[in-house]
Amino acid sequence: MFFRNLLLMLVCIVLKLSVFGQIAKSNIEIREKNDFAGEFSKWFNTGDDIGETQSLFLSANFFPKKLKYNFKIKVESTEYSTFDNNTPEPRDLRFIELNNFQFCIDNNRFKDRSWFYSLAIGLMYIQGNRISIGAVGEQYYLHKWIIEKIYSDRYWIYNNSKIKDFYVPYLELKYGYRRVLFKKGQTCLISSNNVECRIASKFNFTGIGTKSNLDLRFENDRFKMHTLDFEFEGFYLTNIQQYNIAYFQLGLRLNFIIFSTYLQLNKPISKYLNNPYIKYDDMEILFNYGLVFYLWLNQLLIKSYKNCPQSVCQQYVCGLL
Repeated sequence: MFFRNLLLMLVCIVLKLSVFGQIAKSNIEIREKNDFAGEFSKWFNTGDDIGETQSLFLSANFFPKKLKYNFKIKVESTEYSTFDNNTPEPRDLRFIELNNFQFCIDNNRFKDRSWFYSLAIGLMYIQGNRISIGAVGEQYYLHKWIIEKIYSDRYWIYNNSKIKDFYVPYLELKYGYRRVLFKKGQTCLISSNNVECRIASKFNFTGIGTKSNLDLRFENDRFKMHTLDFEFEGFYLTNIQQYNIAYFQLGLRLNFIIFSTYLQLNKPISKYLNNPYIKYDDMEILFNYGLVFYLWLNQLLIKSYKNCPQSVCQQYVCGLL
């Protein structure tokens, strides 16, 4: 009886769902980036776990309905590594870990036509002397416990890079425009473009740039809680004097009721490879894997309670609120 009633409640919830293609609800995002993706890397003739090799991205994004602004907290840790030619062991590596902490406020509510802007304050922490809880530690234990058992040549020994830890505070400003270019039936094409400026305590991390994104979205005719997105993105950043950074990125995103998942292929076009603070960088293709979990279950249950006529559905919704 319990499972029957629970099933009825879930059916009520699903029937009252609106199409949820764009991520405009409060959410938690987890993204993994790596330059080695097994057989995929072999097909593209890239990926060696050297250079920009591993990254872990976590964010909490809040879209309060009664406020004009959104709030985001982001943490990203990236490992850069190279072979240590000063030792006889061919598996020895030297590494740099860049940790980026950011708090951001913006007004982007993903309307059909809207100007948006954002202000972010952040702190970069760079170290190369220890196995951390960030990207270096993740890479180390991932290889030790899993990868080495599949690829015997992926056994690494991490050596101290003998650099001092240091911090780079920064301020980031963005201004952009989002527009639905085409919409017919269950298909639409969305464009988002912005210019940005980063001011940092170290000139090597200061720059001005631009980003463009195209999102081709397909809604499922039968199950409207599902959408499919094909995304294309281009990015360019420079501080004019020292470096230019540019990339193209292709992505596929699947949106379900309570989460989205995506895969992105990132091809660097240009990098400042001689940055004295971020050594061991390279130009290899990067693979991004991500999950987005929506924080809107309470609103979903409330909506179901108000609209579902079955008393058993209301009873269980009340019990969960």
